[in-house]
Amino acid sequence: MDFTIPKDVADFLADMDAFIERELRPLERADDNIRFFDHRREDARTDWHRGGLPNEEWEALLRKVRTMADAAGFYRYPLPRQYGGRDGTNLGMAIIREDLAAKGLGLHCDLQTEHSIVSNHVGLLLMLEYGTEVQKERFLAGLLDGSLGFAFGITEPEHGSDATHMETRARRDGNGWRIDGEKTWNTGVHTAPYDLIFARTRGHAGDGDGITAFLVPTDASGFKIEEYLWTFNMPTDHARISLTDVRVPDEAVFGGEGRGLQVVQHFFNENRIRQAASSLGAAQYCIDEAVAYAKVRKPFGKPLAANQAIQFPLVELQTQCEMLRALIHKTAWLMDVEGTFSASDKVSMCNYWANRLCCEAADRAMQVARRRGNDRRPADRGLHDGSGGVGLGARLPPPRGAVLRDPAGRPRGVRAAARRRRLSPQHRFVPKTGCAVAAEPAARLHLHEASSAGRTSRGRSGRPAGSRSRRGSGWRCAGCRRRRPGAAALQTGSSRQPEG
Repeated sequence: MDFTIPKDVADFLADMDAFIERELRPLERADDNIRFFDHRREDARTDWHRGGLPNEEWEALLRKVRTMADAAGFYRYPLPRQYGGRDGTNLGMAIIREDLAAKGLGLHCDLQTEHSIVSNHVGLLLMLEYGTEVQKERFLAGLLDGSLGFAFGITEPEHGSDATHMETRARRDGNGWRIDGEKTWNTGVHTAPYDLIFARTRGHAGDGDGITAFLVPTDASGFKIEEYLWTFNMPTDHARISLTDVRVPDEAVFGGEGRGLQVVQHFFNENRIRQAASSLGAAQYCIDEAVAYAKVRKPFGKPLAANQAIQFPLVELQTQCEMLRALIHKTAWLMDVEGTFSASDKVSMCNYWANRLCCEAADRAMQVARRRGNDRRPADRGLHDGSGGVGLGARLPPPRGAVLRDPAGRPRGVRAAARRRRLSPQHRFVPKTGCAVAAEPAARLHLHEASSAGRTSRGRSGRPAGSRSRRGSGWRCAGCRRRRPGAAALQTGSSRQPEG
């Protein structure tokens, strides 16, 4: 097993870091653009007269940076070479996104807006994977140059991340569909000409099958932005929308009828492993800043870093970073080798722990910095914003139950596999320490069947009333781990029922 960063990724990081220092740092200092990252950040970015939407000047600056990054060959890294990319891998993207976030806030990377000089390009990748030829011809060019795109209408007010219980419905209407429902946290819909709306077309609540994705024009009749949801860090581009008798043609179906959940999971997996890496990078940034400050701050004549109360929490956080980094790299590698859906449970693990770790690291860094944690410098503001600057789909940890379910809501993992296992002739018992019994496999199987048949006559402990457990000897089933009668019971012909 080789944990070395691939050479092509290492070379990409070196070139990217040089580009940031050469092109973006001067741009941050020009025209007072640093106001978008220091203590003035929230007011500088937010247009309070438009309901808290991003300021047009701020969005124009981000577009300029994306154009610069694209011209330099960084922006399209994950795309196929035929579209100007580098056939980037999930592992490569995880390493790159962590590296960017570990540099703190800047024009190179802003977690709150999901801005990065190396784009996720999830929408374009989904179009390549699931779009029809007509849809590709219509969308690909615009998705590449940023002139055309679509938001993602997945989350609903009453069901959160549980896509299987969505209440938005799409019904056949002549040669098209009529959509009714409601979505929330619909990010980017204020500028997107289309919204990828997920709706149930057949089946019942909880079914993994029967959900379909539709490319819905945001100017369609019945499509309404109800409000923009204000967040911990402003501005906001997260809308709550409603759809009332919204009609779309058959050509609007994206990914095939009834296959919407597959599109959802593909989007979640691709996006969340990168968000987890970004959160890890933000956590690492906070730890590094705290360590650097603790080394130079000298209250009572000695550095803060000499105090164990400062050392130990930072050591624990750094340990968690190392473990999380290994899990993220393993998960991204599995996605590259075995497919996007092969590690859905691990993606949820990464996303859950990365977001939590990011918040804990930001909190600890502010405690180490004390009042400096709310300073005017961009670096110190970065500590404060670390706990609230996590991107779309990662502001809060996903439900931990997502680790135990597949996209269709079925249980997965070791326990689920055990429930599906059936007794076979190879089902064997292994002796406990010190047991002298040497029974044949058939006899052991007989004991297992006998214990199953006799359970109804025993108490809650699995033994007859008044009997005592013989813990010094006996058999233990290697599959169900239940105890079997000991040597003395078999040799004396005890009438005790086998323990269940």
